[in-house]
Parts: sequence; C-alpha cells; structure tokens
Amino acid sequence: MKEQPLILAAERNPCYLELVVQFLGKEGDCVKSANLLEGLDLALSQSKAIGLALVDIDGFYRRVWKRCERIRDRQIPFLLLLPKQSVAIEQQNLAHGMQSTLVKPLVVKKFLVIVRSLLRD
Repeated sequence: MKEQPLILAAERNPCYLELVVQFLGKEGDCVKSANLLEGLDLALSQSKAIGLALVDIDGFYRRVWKRCERIRDRQIPFLLLLPKQSVAIEQQNLAHGMQSTLVKPLVVKKFLVIVRSLLRD
C-alpha cells in the first residue's frame, strides 16, 4: 500500500489552522501543522517526505518568501492562501516559485481539487 503523502499546513491563526487540519484529516490526509514561521522552519528541517505545503501568507508577508524559497528548493509543491486578491502579491508568488494560490475565504470544493492535483503531480 502506498504511503499517504504528508501535507504541511502553515497558518498564523490557530483557529483557521485547526479548521484546515480537521477538514483535510476528514478527507483522509495526513497533515502536520505549523502556526508560526519558526514552526514552518522546524517542520521543513525535520520532515523528510512532505508531499505538499499549504502556506497562508496573511500576517507573514515579507518574512514568508524565504520559506517559500526553501520549499521550492526542496521541490515540494505548494499552495499559497491569500487574504485578498492582489496583483502585487501574485507577482511575488510567481517570483518565489508558487504553484497556485487561493484567496480566502476558501471555496472548499476548489481547495480540495487543487490539493488533490498538487499531490498527484
């Protein structure tokens, strides 16, 4: 049986992080959560087989880009969650190697389709 890929979810808001973890857990996914950038750093250094990183940039802004580069360097697909639609943020995302973005509040079906697609690639 194929091992379930680990999803790393990074979100500053603990309530929102718990919702994402619970939702993906109910869908059968294995999720590791990090609620601060330091937690994201620790998870990236300790976890070997991350299949997907979900990073909510709300509240992290400029400090998150170095982490996105680390994720990209490890060739981990990642999805950025944005607080609002912004061309400037989209340009930053592209410059730092993001695969896809979603604007909050999330549309659950679209979120799940993108997560499944990134895990398959």
